[in-house]
Amino acid sequence: MNTLFKFKTSKSHFLSLLPVAIICFSFILATAHAASNTKNNEIIIDNGDLLYVIIPKEVTSEFNPTEKNYFKAKVEVDRHGYIFLPSQGNIKISGNTTQQINDILTNNLPKYLSKSDKAYVNLIEKSHYIQILGHVATPGWYNIPESANIQAIISKAGGSLENADLASATISRTEQGKTIQLPADIQQYLLKGDIGMLPILHENDTVFIPLLISTDGSNADSDINAKIRIFGAVNVPGMYPDTKNKGKNLLNLIIAAQGATSDADLTNIKIIRADGKREIYDILSQLNTQDSKEPLSFPTIYSGDIVHITKRQSGATDAAGNKVMAAQTVILTGPGSRKKGPHAFNPPTTPFESISEAGGVTEYADTSNIHIIRRTKKKQQNLLYNYDKALNGEEPDVSFQLMADDIIYIPLAKRQTNATDAAGNAVEAAHTITFTGPGSKKQGPHPFVPPTTPFEAISQAGGLTETADTGNIIILRRDGTTQHILPFNFDKALKSEKPDVNFQLETDDIVYIPIEQKQTNATDAAGNAVFATDIVIFTGLGSHKQGPHPFTPPTTPFEAIAQAGGLNEFANSDDIMIIRKADDGTREILLYDYDNALQGEEPDVSFQLQSDDIIYIPW
Repeated sequence: MNTLFKFKTSKSHFLSLLPVAIICFSFILATAHAASNTKNNEIIIDNGDLLYVIIPKEVTSEFNPTEKNYFKAKVEVDRHGYIFLPSQGNIKISGNTTQQINDILTNNLPKYLSKSDKAYVNLIEKSHYIQILGHVATPGWYNIPESANIQAIISKAGGSLENADLASATISRTEQGKTIQLPADIQQYLLKGDIGMLPILHENDTVFIPLLISTDGSNADSDINAKIRIFGAVNVPGMYPDTKNKGKNLLNLIIAAQGATSDADLTNIKIIRADGKREIYDILSQLNTQDSKEPLSFPTIYSGDIVHITKRQSGATDAAGNKVMAAQTVILTGPGSRKKGPHAFNPPTTPFESISEAGGVTEYADTSNIHIIRRTKKKQQNLLYNYDKALNGEEPDVSFQLMADDIIYIPLAKRQTNATDAAGNAVEAAHTITFTGPGSKKQGPHPFVPPTTPFEAISQAGGLTETADTGNIIILRRDGTTQHILPFNFDKALKSEKPDVNFQLETDDIVYIPIEQKQTNATDAAGNAVFATDIVIFTGLGSHKQGPHPFTPPTTPFEAIAQAGGLNEFANSDDIMIIRKADDGTREILLYDYDNALQGEEPDVSFQLQSDDIIYIPW
């Protein structure tokens, strides 16, 4: 007897299975989501990648106290592997996974945020930087998606120019320290549409689009269409005809462009040949030659060549204070710098080259932790730079390019803690105070045996200068984490008037002695006299240059210190004090952390100086 088994599903039976099905489906989704997150967290972030960043911020009055405030934005990893965040400055993240970047950003959150606050990063798109040169509208570096082909980089560069040889395009690539050339026949790709005919682009590839050459070896341009490009500091930049493909000498080309502008740097003319080769030419030395026997000779510029004339900034000074006619200047500062102050350079220049030209670093410099401080659109960017890696030819440090007005901060590897007295002799005293200020004859640490008054200590240390403001001496005293300002009147103590005559010093007190009148004939970093309405006064043993210093608001202490020659090798950079006089005559102490400003942290990075501020830099 055959038995037929049938499975019947009733409505009630289906409903009873529905919760189980939902649970299973939810488990599958959760597993898939977890796998997706795990996969995302394992992705290595490279230069050019586009990220979505969420950073917790301080809760402001416009938000409900229970509501969180977040910085949310799409952020692109730059060509050197950094991202810029307003709250944290420049942070190098390339080579890390998204989870590692989450941890890096979370660890860099400001101290006022809760320990439970987290930063999050998600990858939006994998991209990379490609350079394109040759016969295109705008050669340069461009960031394109990794999935894009060579057509995308040509489009980014404004397209190929007339008579570009698309059939002979090449891709230069560095592999294992060797440069290889890959052919890219774009013309055949355009005819057949086979994407497999084009090589896949890699990070840092260089695409070159040559000018079409005829079978007889000459440019395929007609006499009328053959053109030379000149741009930059000329009165009429643009394309100029190369009649009969004979070329123009450089001087005639500049004349055709109606001459160079008044700010043209004729010592640093850049010539980019049609085959991608680059030359730098100094036409000024030729024009100024005194040798009448030697005929003038200028390079010939041919069709397809590009000439760029850079601009210069007049009135710059080098590290020695000599006036130079340079295109750009940077400022060297920090206790690890051998020569501090403004330094002239001609782009392209790397920090390694600029530091070497300025005398190099000191023997105690922390060369692996140099900072390049750059202001972009009124925001400070802090770019890390490793001098040692540049010395070994490692990327990206060896190729790092300086920009005008960059500040190169070179720290010390180790801080020296051995104290010395005012004469520079090593001391091992149980009690010391520090004398500072332009009214003090001998500045520096001074041993004393309690009980001692400021009057006695000043007398033992050599007394006051002729211009000392004896009625407005300030004693700075630390009580735990708090700084107190205690006024002291030397004249009253001299007359045995209370409380000054009985004022007792304590260990580590700082005795600041001002001068009677504000000096309006201040000096700049080069030592030249200037008249300024806004000045600050530098003091303390950590200051490279003490005394009045002119500044133009808005200026931060970091910028003012850099302009005045920076800190010396003994400076206590995280414990600087700004002493500010209020309208009622009282003074307040504002703590300033130079290291926090160096890292782009608030509020130190945005701290604004006021006229007559005293910047005390301890050691």
